[in-house]
Amino acid sequence: MPPRVQVVRRLRAGRAARRGGLPRRPALGLALCSVLAATSGCVGPLVERVEPSGRRLVLLLDTSTSMRRSDPDGAALLGVDLTLGLAGSRDNVAVVAYATDAEVVVPLRPAGGEAERERARAAVAEVARNGTTDFAAALSRARDVLEAGGAPEGSSIVLVTDGIPFQRPRRRGLLGGVPEVDAVTDELARRGWRVFAIALGAEAATPFLTDLVARTGGSVVPAADGAGLVAAFEAVAVEALGYLRAERAREPVQVPPETRRLAVVARFAGGRGELAGPTRDGGASPATDEPEPGAAPTGAVIRTPPRGGPVAVALVEDPAPGRWTADAPGAAEVVALLEPRFTLDFAPGRPAAEVQVGAPIPVAARLRGDPAAVEDARARLRLRARHEPDQGAAGAWVALAGDPLEATLPGASAPGTGHVVLEATLPGPQPFVLTRKRALTVRGREGEAPPVPAAVALDLDVTPATFEATAWADAPRPTLTFEVRGDPTRAVTVRAGDAALDLAPGARGALALRCPEDGVVRLTATAEGGEAAGGAPWSRALRGRVAWLRPRAPAALDLGATPAGVAGAPVA
Repeated sequence: MPPRVQVVRRLRAGRAARRGGLPRRPALGLALCSVLAATSGCVGPLVERVEPSGRRLVLLLDTSTSMRRSDPDGAALLGVDLTLGLAGSRDNVAVVAYATDAEVVVPLRPAGGEAERERARAAVAEVARNGTTDFAAALSRARDVLEAGGAPEGSSIVLVTDGIPFQRPRRRGLLGGVPEVDAVTDELARRGWRVFAIALGAEAATPFLTDLVARTGGSVVPAADGAGLVAAFEAVAVEALGYLRAERAREPVQVPPETRRLAVVARFAGGRGELAGPTRDGGASPATDEPEPGAAPTGAVIRTPPRGGPVAVALVEDPAPGRWTADAPGAAEVVALLEPRFTLDFAPGRPAAEVQVGAPIPVAARLRGDPAAVEDARARLRLRARHEPDQGAAGAWVALAGDPLEATLPGASAPGTGHVVLEATLPGPQPFVLTRKRALTVRGREGEAPPVPAAVALDLDVTPATFEATAWADAPRPTLTFEVRGDPTRAVTVRAGDAALDLAPGARGALALRCPEDGVVRLTATAEGGEAAGGAPWSRALRGRVAWLRPRAPAALDLGATPAGVAGAPVA
């Protein structure tokens, strides 16, 4: 495609986004971005001054049209705030927005100090929500980012989605078994890069998503709606960044020696708030001066966002041992997190991504890090595990023991999807708990897939809802025209009698049809690919009033007498 055509098309897409009431980059910036894309084939750098000693974390944010409805208040942006706030200043974080295509909004680079995090947040806030969900494009771009950043084993991808995965336009459908998705997932797994998924709404919690993350050693965290997104981001970020969590952070937190990071997270219901502190042993709060890019002074507080918000994070790197206190007036919840000098995770392949019904589930954990810290953790940690199916009651806790740390969980009684949960408790004046989850698919004895959830009803809108028409009998019936808004997440075909209308996700079109004799217009719609594409059949009856006009001749025609002086011809 010629570069000029690409520029024009992207500018039109930007205008369409603004008509939808969503923020977008200024027109000049969009045009320059389009020119660069047309001439270089890349919308921006994948990486930027990567810090070799830091973690690699890629956030994949679903920016499809349906997210306007699933997350109308923009809670996903608060989740990005929280994740950025928990990352160390030298940890490398990238943000990729994906819908029909995948765009690197923030290249992989150190999270840095407050100014760096605020710039990343501002870039994410400008992204529009348009298009369908293309998992292949999203995962491929995340792979490219990690590859360009020299990501080691254990690097993570956090994928946020609210719906069923679709292929590119004209090839939509569930992506289970699609070669391009399977290939990139297998490559991520071979390199030891984990995929965590946040499933927003019931439509997103599919066996496809569980199978995908399980192959990489990741897990699925559900969020019932936009209000649950922040908690889901916290759960994923805590696991991906290796934190221990304490529930009652309003009490002083005893920070042991050799702690890498202390983080305090506060959520303020219905408004903005700020964190005061944290302070150690009743002293003054550590310095909050802006650090050099990619670094922070020992003991400095990094706040995200800097001036508070509905979710506020205060991070202290290399905190000195002692009792730390944070004050968050008006907060609905305050949580303290510690990152120790050791890491705890599942051993490779224990549990496996798939098991058979009734077969025992072997589980093993591994401790890594500073030898002294690992030895101390082995002596103090209390470890247990259990199986938690998505449907049904969770299994009993089983303790892990021995060297290596391992246990065997009872087999599942029915096919389905779920998690194996590993929980570690660090005893002390204030117990800290570490939770790790791994997705698990339980297949029948013959290897059949778990039951697929019922298809979600399509969401269409038709106007007008009623009609009036006048027509002559025995003459061609008049034409009625209806405007149809298609389902925001799926391509659909709308039919009424012999008339049919194909609509891309969220598109509008006109459906013209002959006026029905009985005054009822019967509409049906199906998703492209049928119920396998995630949309149950849709139907609607529109009732109207039709006035039928029929000419009627009189039985006799009497013209009366012919006036005198006027010659008249006989009249039949």
